[in-house]
Amino acid sequence: MESITIQFPSLSSVDNIDWDDINDVRATAAALKAELELLQEDKKVVLARLMHIHSSKPDCKSAAMQEREARRDPKYADCLAEIRIVSEKLYQVQGWLTDLRVRVDIWQTKQATLREAKRIDSFQNRGNPA
Repeated sequence: MESITIQFPSLSSVDNIDWDDINDVRATAAALKAELELLQEDKKVVLARLMHIHSSKPDCKSAAMQEREARRDPKYADCLAEIRIVSEKLYQVQGWLTDLRVRVDIWQTKQATLREAKRIDSFQNRGNPA
């Protein structure tokens, strides 16, 4: 499994966001999603191979017994551990992107409120010359 590193840009101020950095995070999310899908498919292959290996054992003649033994195999556990790692990274990235969306929504609301306040202020000041 290729290790994907995640660099989260600072969200201290929406005004100063580097959108190229945001695109990098989105690309990381896409790579993680693709890797997770690949690992999910690989898990099926690992399970099938392990079931085939266990089918030669005299006490594993039924498919249910072969599957049970395959799922207990350390190779299958390693496969599940890789899926867990990639899933956790993907959830971190998705959470960060959700946080970004919320911050942008809040910023947009504040900007709209400021524009409306300026509009009201200019309307009220029209009739009152200074």
